[in-house]
Parts: sequence; structure tokens; C-alpha cells
Amino acid sequence: MSLGSYRYLRYRGAAGSYCTVVEIQFYRAGVKLEGTGYGSPGSWVNSGATFDKALDVDVNTHFNGPAPDGNYVGLDTAAIANKIRFLPLAGYTARMVGGSLKEPTGIM
Repeated sequence: MSLGSYRYLRYRGAAGSYCTVVEIQFYRAGVKLEGTGYGSPGSWVNSGATFDKALDVDVNTHFNGPAPDGNYVGLDTAAIANKIRFLPLAGYTARMVGGSLKEPTGIM
């Protein structure tokens, strides 16, 4: 998947999915990009499963948004990415169906 020439990248969860994701990583030329994470504030029933958990390189944590719709997690890469790697939460893989990976507009 080509991500184009974008600095800000995000995964937006599908409708009804709570954007449940274990990990998301962005790559350029095979090198994992670092940067500042951003995402929907809060978590489901204030469980602590906030967006930063999808960026912490720990497969034992995950992001679960506060509402079923409109949640996202992303990275200000300060560079261009051309590959994304993400892992769904075991038992909730169906929540990834219909999600989108793209550069957001007007976020910063």
C-alpha cells in the first residue's frame, strides 16, 4: 500500500469497532519510523486502554476507544512512510474490517 508523501499517518477504526488494535507501526524503506503519537482521547469505560498503548511495542496492551465510532491512532513521523504494520486484538479481529489507513487532513 502506498501511503504517499505524508508526515502524519493514522489508522481510523471501522464503524462500531472502538478502533481496537494491539500495535501499529509505520515504515519507510523497511525502517520503522519513530515520532509523536496521537489519537482519540480516553478509552472504553476509562479502562486505561488509551491510544498510546497501540504505539508502545507491547503486544500485551491495546487501544480500545471510548465510543464505538470515530476513533483513531496515529503518528507524527516527521518523515514519509511507505509501509504500515498493525496487529488486531485476539478475539476482536473482526473490528479491523472496514478500518482505514491514511494521512489525516487538518489535524495539527
